[in-house]
Amino acid sequence: MKEKARFSALLEAKCPRCKQGPIFKHSAFNYLKYYETNTNCPTCNLRFEKEPAFFTGAMYFSYFINLATIIIIGLSVFFIGNNPDLWVYYTAIFPVLLLTVPFVFRYSRVL
Repeated sequence: MKEKARFSALLEAKCPRCKQGPIFKHSAFNYLKYYETNTNCPTCNLRFEKEPAFFTGAMYFSYFINLATIIIIGLSVFFIGNNPDLWVYYTAIFPVLLLTVPFVFRYSRVL
């Protein structure tokens, strides 16, 4: 049960301590203010950014999520398209990466 609560808090971008307060100020549906992070948890007052550049580690998660996306799409294009030209890879990979930017940003910070 505890693992389920931890996983659901991760998916919903909730506080790692109390699992109730939101990490971000606005929901995923408010796209204009999608990236604003709360300084503290509104429920338990846990400070999210402990020091300057605390979320630098999120860059690594973002890099690996994007790399996995590129590899999966690239291999799919390779096997489905029977090794097409390079422009086919570009037109398959880049739109997906652009569409997943908001997801990758939020969840790389949550992780």
